[in-house]
Amino acid sequence: MIIYHYCSLPVFKEIIVNKRLRFTDITQSNDSRELSWIAEFIEPAILSIRPDLFKSEKFKTDLDYAIRSVWGSLLRGNEVFSESLIRRFVCCFSGERDSLSQWRGYADDGRGICIGFDDTVFSSRQTGLPACYKYDRVKYEPDEHIEMIQNTLFSELRCMALDEILCVDFNLGSLFYHSGLMEESIFHKNSAFKDEKERRVVLDWYGTSSDYQDVHGGYRFLPFEYTATSTNLKCYTDFCFKDMERQEPFIKEVIIGPNAKITINEMCNFLSDNGLDYFRLNNNNGVVRSSATYISW
Repeated sequence: MIIYHYCSLPVFKEIIVNKRLRFTDITQSNDSRELSWIAEFIEPAILSIRPDLFKSEKFKTDLDYAIRSVWGSLLRGNEVFSESLIRRFVCCFSGERDSLSQWRGYADDGRGICIGFDDTVFSSRQTGLPACYKYDRVKYEPDEHIEMIQNTLFSELRCMALDEILCVDFNLGSLFYHSGLMEESIFHKNSAFKDEKERRVVLDWYGTSSDYQDVHGGYRFLPFEYTATSTNLKCYTDFCFKDMERQEPFIKEVIIGPNAKITINEMCNFLSDNGLDYFRLNNNNGVVRSSATYISW
């Protein structure tokens, strides 16, 4: 499957010249409820599994406290993950080819480029310290959120007796964290974003920064670096695919934005000059102009 990364022309140049994709701190996204949106659906999901629990005021109080303590800390700066020395970075793609909303939102109002990548590079989970990554589509619908929570917590809550759950030593927050619910919440977002049809690669990094290389795939995650704004420092790591060994090209398609001035011939020259000569050798096949009739004034 081809997945699409929309970007400005300067960012496109850096990707092609350096053969890198940027993974940014997941807590620095444009969604203020990143990672915590799933918390809205915890109560109805558990209610459908164990309605008996909600007859207890203690359970309802414990549940409210666990939700606020776990997901509230995410809103205060990723404290839950930093305590366990796990840092999460994300690189976002869309399943939608030549999407006007994506051109406007992520590709300099149509002046940028859309790059089509072969997702088989990411489609099998890579595990092992110090880094591992997960790749999946993002889910937006409430039914999908509730189903994921039910599937994640089902085995734990279904088998436990009521008095076990209500005992003093039982920790709901710990259950949320260790059941895998926290990890799966990365792939669940507000339905307001559903037009993005996002697919994302999430990198879990354990410990401090280092150069991590996959000896089989030939890619590298480079040491952490930071960009500085007037109010914040934002951490990132680059996925370097310069030495990746593949029979099929990683970059499968390049779409020129509806308001970009570069020609198809100029684009093919640029790609060839930077080691991607298979587009030129294939009669420029794979380099096209957007079909969107959008003008940015």
